[in-house]
Amino acid sequence: MGGRKEKNVGRLEVMKTLPLELLIFSHLDPNDLLALSTVNKQYRSLASSHKVWENSRKKIDLPDLGTDTITEWQYAQLVFETNCQRCGAKDAQRLDPYLRKRLCKSCRIKDVVRLSSLDRMYPKLKTKLHPRAVDAARQTPYAETVGKPRRWRNWTFTFNRDGGYVSIDDLFMLSRMICDLEAQDEDEAILQGRSSPPPEARVPKTSLSAAKRKTYTSKHWRAGDESDSDDEPVKDWDSARVVKFINDREASLDEFGEVTERLFNAAVKAAEHVGKIRNQRWMQEYETRQQARQAHPPPGPRPQANPVRQRQIRDKVVHLGYSLYDVYGLTGKIVTSLSELTDGEWEKIKPKVIAALDRQCEKNAQRDQRYRLRSHQIESQRLLRPLYDAFKQSLPESARPFVPLFTDFLVLPSVKELWQPGKKVTSEQWEAHFDDIREEVDQFRLDLVLHARQLILDATTDPDKADGEREEPAEDDAGLDDAFLSRATSLLCCGFPGCPPASTKRRLWVSGKKSSGSYWASGRFEWRPTLNDRPGSFAALADVLKHMHADHNDNKQLWDTKSIKAAPQFHLALPLEVACAVSALLELHDLDPETATKDDLVNVSAVSKYEWENAPRTRRHFAGEDAWFDLIRAIKRKGEKLGKLKPAVALDPPCIVLKRFRPTFGKEARLVAAAKGKEVEQNDSSGDSSSAEGSDPNTGDRMCDDDFFAQQDEDEDSEVEKDEAFEGGAGEVLQRTAGDNDDEDADAVEFARYKAKFRAAGEDSASDHGFE
Repeated sequence: MGGRKEKNVGRLEVMKTLPLELLIFSHLDPNDLLALSTVNKQYRSLASSHKVWENSRKKIDLPDLGTDTITEWQYAQLVFETNCQRCGAKDAQRLDPYLRKRLCKSCRIKDVVRLSSLDRMYPKLKTKLHPRAVDAARQTPYAETVGKPRRWRNWTFTFNRDGGYVSIDDLFMLSRMICDLEAQDEDEAILQGRSSPPPEARVPKTSLSAAKRKTYTSKHWRAGDESDSDDEPVKDWDSARVVKFINDREASLDEFGEVTERLFNAAVKAAEHVGKIRNQRWMQEYETRQQARQAHPPPGPRPQANPVRQRQIRDKVVHLGYSLYDVYGLTGKIVTSLSELTDGEWEKIKPKVIAALDRQCEKNAQRDQRYRLRSHQIESQRLLRPLYDAFKQSLPESARPFVPLFTDFLVLPSVKELWQPGKKVTSEQWEAHFDDIREEVDQFRLDLVLHARQLILDATTDPDKADGEREEPAEDDAGLDDAFLSRATSLLCCGFPGCPPASTKRRLWVSGKKSSGSYWASGRFEWRPTLNDRPGSFAALADVLKHMHADHNDNKQLWDTKSIKAAPQFHLALPLEVACAVSALLELHDLDPETATKDDLVNVSAVSKYEWENAPRTRRHFAGEDAWFDLIRAIKRKGEKLGKLKPAVALDPPCIVLKRFRPTFGKEARLVAAAKGKEVEQNDSSGDSSSAEGSDPNTGDRMCDDDFFAQQDEDEDSEVEKDEAFEGGAGEVLQRTAGDNDDEDADAVEFARYKAKFRAAGEDSASDHGFE
């Protein structure tokens, strides 16, 4: 027994040498441990142990990821950290378990991109990446994060193998890794005296399109070396290390899905744990405050004034010109005392009461004067509204849109002199100021047109261009016949935020007349248009002004001081992304920017379908009579939303693709005929009748054959799904006649298209729709 005791002596002495902080760390959860690890280098080194993090994770029952690609410290940082891993911004609430990243909305818009749109959105980026980097990248179905997570416990996770979105940073990292693997194969071949790996170390490429084959050529076998020569041999094989790396990534996809699901569930549990701890701490603080209140109760409520004493003081001072309203402003024991006011007490407090009443009367008078003046000013502004309407009606119809809106009309210097004194505006005063008002309205009209022209020039011309080369507006008294303002490239947007709204109608409750003896008003819901002049929200200058007078000119007064002090506003806008979208539409339809108008866009849009290919997580497909207008509205609205982010994000220039022409039945047939007739008219006027491509009405259809068979997006409506079936049925006929210019063959193709569409839509026969 004695020998055993001697052997155990000193076995626990090593515990005395351990830092006390390490013992404390063993009792913390990962969230607190993560916060302490960032205090200083000493705590960071103490928290570097794998066992410390593992024991901390087990305390809150977080699942084991079962992979060695993510360390315990990285695991805790992913599920508990709330800062953006790219820019450090706070409150990045959403974790992407696919990318293993926590990004804010601004960084996610910049870093995460749709894989199918990578070539169009970043054409130069694709040339800097290894061709196989895309094959090795992990995809995520999440394009953007929207706000804070709601009800984590109700979320369910389903692994998506082909998410469709990739991270640009991950693509660069994988590209460097693949290039390093190729460099290793190259170095090994050089050691063996070869200029390239031996044939047994080469793996032929299974599928390589012509476009990729052309860009993947070089003198050397390494893909990173670029060359402009077209005579160099095509590298149609990959090194063994690269192929093994790609195959290993694909083989581990199932394991990646399991780890992704565990990581998602861990993030949900971590959010619940943090919320529970936050609620517990709040309850503890609340209980502490309650105990402190009980130990040291606050003073009682403010004593109320004694009405009897107030009336007694009123009776004493009423002969001096004071009222009970002035006495109500007195405070203190003078009015809160419960005892009656005696004559002796009154003689003692009389000087103080009189001085306090004088101060209170001065405050009341100033406040009443401000309120009275403001009320009279509002009444004067309301009286000016009929005069404003009559003045507008007296002008020529072409000049009425250029009159400022009523709220801007009120801040004109001559008009402000009428209502600012707070007196009733008489007809004599209006006549006396009429000439000045007319002159200021004319000056406003000229400034408005010059401002509009400047907006257009800033959005459509190169800012680095010399001032002499920029197009200057002609001095035509701001007439509506100005060809510059009627161009499609000169269309302007309504400057009011959120205009036009997404919905064309809104549901309003319309109250009826009250029946006798009833306290409830009878009524009903009615659908009313959201705007009286919706197309005018993006149009030529005169039409935009008409839209603003129809939909944004209902105010009859100025509500705040800021509006009173501001100068008249023009309420016009032309964002750069909108101007780029219009230029893209003109280029798609081969319209001349110098002569094309809004009507041209309306005609070609009615029979076209567009895809906003680099749309950042918003509607991408637009079809119908208002396709071009809905596209412009979506671009403008998305730009406004991204501009409100902190930090603000600039919307990339829209990449618009013409997908197909719509069927030509009924009204659409007439629109197509009108568009084709106008095209023939333009060709005849230009004298280019010998050009078959310009006069062929099917040229535009053949130009978009490549996009015609593109796979539709998953968020399209049922009509687009039917179109997919129709495209598949008529695809073979289209491919045989794609390059033929004969009108009869074109008609046969058109017949095959519509017949296939109606067959897909469940129609019995094409003869029911006019086919014979």
